[in-house]
Amino acid sequence: MNKKLMSRSVIAAGFGVTVLFVLFGTCFSKNQADHWQVLQYPNGRVEIRNRPGWYPTYFARITTYPRMISVYATKDSRPESPGDDSVKAWFNDGGTADISWVVRVTTPCPSEDDESNSELMERMVQKQREFHRQFTGNIANAQNAIRSAVRNIVQQTGPIMSSTENQSARKGEFWHEVYSQLRDGMFAMKPVEIKTNSSVSSLLQAMKKSDEHTLEGNLEKPVVAVSGSTARPAIGSVLEERSITASETVMAAEIVRDPKTGLAVISSPSPLEQYGMKVLQFSILDTEYDAETVKKFGAKKQLYLQAEQSKAATIQNVQERFKRVAQGEREIAEEQWTAEKDRAEKRIQAEATQEKELTIKETLRVEAETKALIAIVKKKFQETQEKIAEIKSQIAENDKLAAEIGAKAREQQIEIAGAISDRDRGLGEIQVQEMEAVTSALKKLKVPDTVILSPEAMDPNGGTAMEQALPSLQLLKAFGLLKGENEFRIPPKTTTPKKDVATTEAHPILGAK
Repeated sequence: MNKKLMSRSVIAAGFGVTVLFVLFGTCFSKNQADHWQVLQYPNGRVEIRNRPGWYPTYFARITTYPRMISVYATKDSRPESPGDDSVKAWFNDGGTADISWVVRVTTPCPSEDDESNSELMERMVQKQREFHRQFTGNIANAQNAIRSAVRNIVQQTGPIMSSTENQSARKGEFWHEVYSQLRDGMFAMKPVEIKTNSSVSSLLQAMKKSDEHTLEGNLEKPVVAVSGSTARPAIGSVLEERSITASETVMAAEIVRDPKTGLAVISSPSPLEQYGMKVLQFSILDTEYDAETVKKFGAKKQLYLQAEQSKAATIQNVQERFKRVAQGEREIAEEQWTAEKDRAEKRIQAEATQEKELTIKETLRVEAETKALIAIVKKKFQETQEKIAEIKSQIAENDKLAAEIGAKAREQQIEIAGAISDRDRGLGEIQVQEMEAVTSALKKLKVPDTVILSPEAMDPNGGTAMEQALPSLQLLKAFGLLKGENEFRIPPKTTTPKKDVATTEAHPILGAK
C-alpha cells in the first residue's frame, strides 16, 4: 500500500514539474543582446523588444531578428552561398564577368543614443515594424532583398568602363561606385559615345610615339576626342585599354554629376535604407571574366610584351649610339687634356723662372739696402764715440780746474791762518781730502736742484710733502753740504688750532732746535 502511494506521488510530482516547465516556457522568453524581437499578443497588439534578458510573454508569438546579417553571393559553392549567386556585370566593350561579393548590413535596431531619445526611439520602432511586415518574419527574405539590390547596382555600374579597365586601372573605382550606391542610392546615368584607337595604323603610331617619348623622357599626349564624343586620356603606354577593342566607337554609360558640387545625382534612394538597413561593409571576393574577354587579356598581354621588346631594342640601340658617342668624346677629351697638360707645364716653368729672377733681384736690393743701413749705423756710432771722448776730456778739465781751485783755497787758508801748528795743518789736510772725496762722490750723485713745498706741507697733520722733502735734506746734511746745528724732524700729527697753524706758516721751513 505504501509503495503504491509512493509511486503515485512520484508520478504526480514529475507531471507537476513538467507542467511548470511548459508553462514557464510558454509564458516567459529571453532576448539576446545581439538580437531584437517582435511580440504579437493574442489580442493583436504588437510590441518590439530591444532590451536583452528574461520577460513575460503572455502567450505572444515571438519573431527574432539578428542585429547584423552577412550576405554572401559567390559563384563557387560554400555554406553561406550553396548555389551560384554571383552577379553578371556587362562592360561597355562587350565583355562580361561573374562577380562574387559579400556585404554586411545592420537590421533596424536602436543605438544607445536612440534609446535615450524618445522621438528617435519611436521612429526606430516604426522602422522595425515595417521591416517585420515587409519580410514576414523570415530573415531569408531580407537576404534576398539585399542580393537583388546589389545585382541592380552592379549591372548598372558595369557599362561605365571596359572589361580591360575593370581588370586593371579602374577596379577600385568600380568597387567605390557600387558601395556608394548601396549606401546612398542609385546614381543617375547617361549614355555617351567613346572614341577608340583600334586600327593598325593607330596602333603603329602609338608605338612610334611611345618610343620617341621614351627616349625623350616625356609622357604620351592624351587622345583627342571627336566632336560630340568623350575621349579618355592615354595612360602613357604603347597599348592602353582601347587599342584592341572591336570597333572605332562604343556606347558607354557615364554618371551624371552635379556641376556645382561634383557629387553624383541620386536617381532613386537606396532600397536598403528604406528597409532601415545600413551597409557596414561591401567586398568583391572574385571577378571571373568570360572566355572571350580572357582571350583579349592574353592578346593585350602579348601586345604589351611585343611593345616592351620593341622599346627595349630601341633603347638598346640608343644606348649603343650613346656609348659610341661617349667613347669618341672621351678620346677627344683625353687629347685635349694632354695638350692642356703640356701647356700648363710650360706655363708653370715660365712662371717659376720669372719668380726666380724676381727673387734674385729682390735679394740684391735687400743686400744693398742692408749695407747702406750698416754704413749709416757705423757713422752714427763713430759720432757717438767722438762725443763721449769730448765729454770725458771736458770732465778731466773740470777735475783739473777743481783741483787747482782746491789748491788755491788751501794756499789762501794758509796765508790767512798764518803760522799754524802741525796738528792743525794735519787736520786741515784731512778735512781738505774729505771735502775732495765728498765733492768727487757728489758729482756722480743726482739730487734735486730745487725743493718746492706747498702751503699744505707746513701743516703737521698733512705731512706728505714735508715727509718726502726731509729725507733729501737729511742726505745733504749727511754729506756735509748743509752745516750747522739744525736738526730736521717730522712734526707729530696733532690737532692744532687755526691760530697756531698761521703762526707756524710765518716761520722758516728749517727751524733751530
